Amino acid sequence: MKTSYNSFLLEKYTKDLFLLLEGNLYSTSSFLSKIEILKKEPGEVGNIAKAIYRMFGDRAYFSNDELKQNFLDTTDKEDKVSFLMNNKIDFDEWDEEYEPSLPYTMRGRSEMKIGRIITYLCKLADIKIKPQDIEKFVNMYKSTSENDSIQFKQVSGKDIAKYYTSDRTYGYRDEMGSLGASCMIDTDKKRFKIYTKNKDKVNLLIYVNSNDEILGRALVWKLDESPCEAKYFMDRVYTSRDSDIYKFINYAKNQGWLYKFRQGY
Repeated sequence: MKTSYNSFLLEKYTKDLFLLLEGNLYSTSSFLSKIEILKKEPGEVGNIAKAIYRMFGDRAYFSNDELKQNFLDTTDKEDKVSFLMNNKIDFDEWDEEYEPSLPYTMRGRSEMKIGRIITYLCKLADIKIKPQDIEKFVNMYKSTSENDSIQFKQVSGKDIAKYYTSDRTYGYRDEMGSLGASCMIDTDKKRFKIYTKNKDKVNLLIYVNSNDEILGRALVWKLDESPCEAKYFMDRVYTSRDSDIYKFINYAKNQGWLYKFRQGY
């Protein structure tokens, strides 16, 4: 009976998410990965996590009057999330394809306790929750570690080809982002010889979760000649969520690499 009741609640939560129209909710994979971990929890914590995950995964629409905090991301504080006020973005002028990372890099971002953000998201979807459910959710959220669930790694040689396969690509079945729609996925390994046979010239930067699935990748080339002090160049970034491109750019900046100003062919 309890299982049936929980299924009923989840169905209600999910249904409520799509009743409102107008504005999109956005987040990075860092935030969404933590929510995904909580989907496995029993009871209301799992139900709330599943509903929120669907909200972002399906880009549910909400009334612009109700959508205040948007473009959520994790921070270095376990109990806080960063956001941008929705009215800070001019959606008529913002080219999401050209500047996907803009809302996550522009000035004016703020931080809020995870409990308040979850309460806000549930209110958006008209989900009725009890204070004790929020408290349990917050404690579980704080127990997840971004370092354990998603992080950058650099691989070379045969490992490069390994991370171009569909079973290593997060969101492949749903063709999420430029990564999920990449034509190089499951390509014959012989085509990767230029990468795998030249360890001293090329490696692959991957954004990988605890299941060893990549949420993003970019080839990194060692330069024979450079217009500056940089010795490496990060090629086009492919991600399951466009917002994560800025994480690659920040990584390249911290490494002192050159990188593409515009992520296109």
